[in-house]
Amino acid sequence: MKKSTLFLTFAVLLLMSFTGTDRGWKLIGDKWADFAPDRDELKVTGNDIYSKLKIRVTDAPLNMKDLDVVFENGERQNFVLQRNFSQGEWSRVLDLNGNKRRIDKIIFKYDTKNVGRGKARVAVWGKR
Repeated sequence: MKKSTLFLTFAVLLLMSFTGTDRGWKLIGDKWADFAPDRDELKVTGNDIYSKLKIRVTDAPLNMKDLDVVFENGERQNFVLQRNFSQGEWSRVLDLNGNKRRIDKIIFKYDTKNVGRGKARVAVWGKR
């Protein structure tokens, strides 16, 4: 089961990269949400600079409370989302203060909406 989920996730990401539906957007990373209220950190690797972010939730619904972006210089920017994401749904575009910034990590605060449907995957996309 896990292999098929991993393969399907890879196939969807590969297909999205060729379709050009979101030109200029790059997958920064993703996390799998647990079955309870939680806080997760996504360490951002590489030396890329971003001006905008957006989130996509797949595989299960998720109640996203907020998101903190921690920049390399230690500054933070908080986005209050307070949104119940359906499976496959995108967030609004999140504009980063200071225009183009290097991100150190992204902190998610969420809980799963429906435990019976499996874990939700939270993917973060960035645009220069």
